[in-house]
Amino acid sequence: PPVLFTVATAPICVIGELAAKRTEGLFYRFKSEMSLKAKSLLPLDVFPVSQRPHKNGARRAPPSRVTDHGSRTTFSQNLKLPLPPYGTIKSEVILMYHNKPALYQALWLLALTIPWPLAGTFVHTPASLLIGISAYWGIGLLAPFLFYLFQQKGWGSEFGAIRAAVHLPLWISLVLAQIAIFYNYLPRIQGSLRENFLPVTIGAFFILSICILFAAALDHILAKLYGGLKGKGNLWAKWLGSSFLIGLIPGTAIISFLGLFYTGGMRLDPFMASVFLMEIFNFIFYSKIFLAMMTFGLFVFLAGEGKKSHRITNSVFSAVFWMFLLFIPLVISERLTSTGAWRTYFDPSYISMFPYLSDLWMCGLSLMGGERITKWIFKE
Repeated sequence: PPVLFTVATAPICVIGELAAKRTEGLFYRFKSEMSLKAKSLLPLDVFPVSQRPHKNGARRAPPSRVTDHGSRTTFSQNLKLPLPPYGTIKSEVILMYHNKPALYQALWLLALTIPWPLAGTFVHTPASLLIGISAYWGIGLLAPFLFYLFQQKGWGSEFGAIRAAVHLPLWISLVLAQIAIFYNYLPRIQGSLRENFLPVTIGAFFILSICILFAAALDHILAKLYGGLKGKGNLWAKWLGSSFLIGLIPGTAIISFLGLFYTGGMRLDPFMASVFLMEIFNFIFYSKIFLAMMTFGLFVFLAGEGKKSHRITNSVFSAVFWMFLLFIPLVISERLTSTGAWRTYFDPSYISMFPYLSDLWMCGLSLMGGERITKWIFKE
């Protein structure tokens, strides 16, 4: 299976190139007038003095943020944005929701997603609850993704499809965390609904709304941070971007279901709970391989610079190195003959499966190896 996954990376690169050409208007926009229009919506005090309006009221954009080459800029150029010079993530969120176009987007998102679980709660049958929460998760995944992907103008359009790419793993991770939390507290929630139906329903409305607003804010912030990383260097952007795309969903799933197991939320005896947990981890393992091959075949290829042959070679060899780094600790763990309690907490297999941290070192080394092999193959 590792060889098949690796060989499959090359045709994925070709498919990604064809998709990029088909959707050139989505991936290669960010015109200068769109940037100026987006900046004009922000409060004046977020700009440095050199970027504030002239006496005639016109705002000027810094040359590093807007590069006009005819009708549109290239994919690598339009993402080389500087990191925001104003405030932290907290101030960025406050700034977003003081911005009317951003607030309108969030309210439309709430209008599309929140009525379904509320209706299911008021009807309060197993089928209505299942349909309501499933619609909330499904619309919360697809509606922002399609909107970000096809948005032509307005607030956030300068990021193009980057916000769409950020939203998919982010929302799926939030859904996995919600599943674990809801399943753990399901008996208490049901009891509270019987005793205090209206207050609990209002509380659920606020919690689900906060999740939507939190996801929308993180979509924008992470897309902006990715633009800043592109300005610092393409390898940095590919490293942290691929770590995010590969590791966020499996890492969140591991933490969520492991926490559910240790808190006794599965409501199973220890043996059956362990078997169930191992089946989940087995699915997470193969899902991580699938996400990695898609990331190397699409994201690393499209975010790369240079000729198409160089980018395909880099993507393929990066995927090969990543597979080696994934399986080497697993093979070492399998071949170890010693047993003991220490393996519960310090087994070598954890090196390649530890949430989030394993993705950082594996993606970093594999991308560095892929770049070195590519330079060696195509050296003049």
